[in-house]
Amino acid sequence: MRVLSLQRLEIFRTIYETNNISEAARRLKLTQPTVSRHLRDFEASLQIQLFMNESGRIKPTWEAHRLFEECRGSFERLQQIENAISSIREGRGETLSLMSAPSFFASNLLPPAIRDILKAYPAIDVSVDVGNSATQLQALREGTIDIGLVSGLRNIPDIDIHVVGIDRIMVVVSEDHPMANAEVFPLEALEEYSCIMPSPRAPIGGQIARRFEELGVKTNKLMTAVSPAITPGLVQELNCCAILDHLTAAAFSHLSIKIVPLSIDLQFEVQVIESTGSPKRAVTDVYIQSLRQILKDITHSSLDFSQT
Repeated sequence: MRVLSLQRLEIFRTIYETNNISEAARRLKLTQPTVSRHLRDFEASLQIQLFMNESGRIKPTWEAHRLFEECRGSFERLQQIENAISSIREGRGETLSLMSAPSFFASNLLPPAIRDILKAYPAIDVSVDVGNSATQLQALREGTIDIGLVSGLRNIPDIDIHVVGIDRIMVVVSEDHPMANAEVFPLEALEEYSCIMPSPRAPIGGQIARRFEELGVKTNKLMTAVSPAITPGLVQELNCCAILDHLTAAAFSHLSIKIVPLSIDLQFEVQVIESTGSPKRAVTDVYIQSLRQILKDITHSSLDFSQT
């Protein structure tokens, strides 16, 4: 072992300040024999006697006084480092800028995930905003946000994508719609009934449009809903059907609507995104794991979320 180490200096300082092996052991959360052994080893390696035992009490020698004064600046710096470590652990002085897709993600996933972040890092300064996928990608590249929450993105060279869950496409209908009690919603019914469609310029809407084109499905489009959050209310008022993801639809189950599975399985990933070149942060892992657990609880999915 090296003659000097942070542990040996810390033990020496604590004994010097307390003049008591037992009290030093208590402060250091070590056993008394361990502290005594470290002191003996330290004195032997220095070839200097640091403490004398007088009538059952230990007293520092002149050499100990001199060593303590020589190390005082180091002790103060060590205390500063310990304070800095505590600040890092609690997130003090650290900022975290999050952006989420609107609707279900922002209203149902983000709040409990932020709760978990603040539980792990109570002093961190969190800021939150909402934006679509294009807005989030631009903000990541400009460095104005740290982490995004999106869905349905494909491989992007400068973006790291972490899958936190799986969502599925459903059909939402009003309660008195002819298909309200159907077990599944056949594709041909989309040609018969007026339907609200997601924007084909959005990642999920684009995937749906391409898949329908591959299958030759011609929807009877009533209108386009750019924001999924407004779709359930439109379905209720217009007595029509709509293509919508299951998570968003389930969040509006209090409305007079029914959720009917589509006859084909269209699913997509719920994703956390960050810039490829950004330093890896422990708080990001907390956020990702929290979202995975939240989505697992919501969907009761058997998907293995251990892959990123």
